[in-house]
Amino acid sequence: MNYEELEVDDTIELEFSNPPVRLETAVTQPPHVTWASRAGEWLNSLRHQARAIIAAKLAALFSLGVAAGLVYGWIIDPVQWTGATLSQMPDPTKIVLVESLADLTAYNPNSLRLAQVSTQWDAAEMAYIACWLRSQGDDDAAGARFEYVAVRLTGANCDQ
Repeated sequence: MNYEELEVDDTIELEFSNPPVRLETAVTQPPHVTWASRAGEWLNSLRHQARAIIAAKLAALFSLGVAAGLVYGWIIDPVQWTGATLSQMPDPTKIVLVESLADLTAYNPNSLRLAQVSTQWDAAEMAYIACWLRSQGDDDAAGARFEYVAVRLTGANCDQ
C-alpha cells in the first residue's frame, strides 16, 4: 500500500500477528451505591476490628497469665522436692551422690554428713554403688575413697 495516495477520510486496516489486546477500565465504585450497601460495608469493617481487638486482648491476657505464673512459681512459692528416697533417683544421680560423699570424706573423714545420708537413704545400695565405682576406676586414690565410703556405710569393705 502506498501511503502517499491516501486521502483524509480513508480507513486503514492493520493486521497484527499477535492476538488483539483488550483494554478495560476498572470501576472502583458502582454507580448506584446506596446507604444500605455502605452500612453493610461499615458493619463488616467493625466486625473485623472487633475480632482484632478481641484477639489482641486475649494475647495480652495470656501473656500476663504466663508472667504471673512464672513469678508465683519461681519467686513467691517455688516448688521444693523433699523426702525423696534413693530408689526414686535415677542411676546417674545416685553415682554423683556417692562420688560427692567420697570427695567429702577425703577432705573430712569424720564428717557427720555421711552418717546423716546413711540414715536417710539405703546404706547398702549406696555401698554397692561405691564398690561398683571402685571396680570401674583406674585411680587408686579414688578407689580408696569409695572403699572408705562403703566401710563407713555398712561396716564391711568391698571385697566381702
